[in-house]
Amino acid sequence: MSAINVDDDPDHQPSRFNGGRNTEVERAVIGGGLPWVAVRPSSFAMNMLGLWRGQLALGDTVRGPYGGFAEAVIHERDVAEVTARALMDDSLLGRRIPITGPEALRPDEMLPIIGAAIDRPLRFQEVPAEMAARGMIRNGLDERFVQALMARYEREMARPATVTAEVEAILGRPARPFTAWVDDHAGAWS
Repeated sequence: MSAINVDDDPDHQPSRFNGGRNTEVERAVIGGGLPWVAVRPSSFAMNMLGLWRGQLALGDTVRGPYGGFAEAVIHERDVAEVTARALMDDSLLGRRIPITGPEALRPDEMLPIIGAAIDRPLRFQEVPAEMAARGMIRNGLDERFVQALMARYEREMARPATVTAEVEAILGRPARPFTAWVDDHAGAWS
């Protein structure tokens, strides 16, 4: 398993600043001489818990930067099922497979979905990126990670979000929508 942004400039990969070495690992596997498949998921839907649960414990508003940033987050079960298929299906050998959820959503579209599942009127309030970055760093995130993340949000707001149909092509059914992930994890928000 790799990451959807593995081909980006390493300085544009926020996960590198948390120890992620997807680029190097994928290259080593591909160059290692054994059969391989590189499954490249988008951000996991479960990342929203880490981003927002603390704020939602304090109220019904999530504050964050770049409110126009949209992403097709993926359900971890889809990642697991595609990865399992990649281990069993020789027709996938030698492929780099970018997988995403079925639709790109902005925070102001995700939060009402979570709110409906937990019966709360949730909303998103955009704050300046500098303010959000200071808060993230103050709460223990590595400054380099935060800077790369903010740069990613800003960069990707200027282009359409990546949405692939690979989950459906491989599993024979559409990727699970964000609403399914929220329903599966509704209890995690309290």
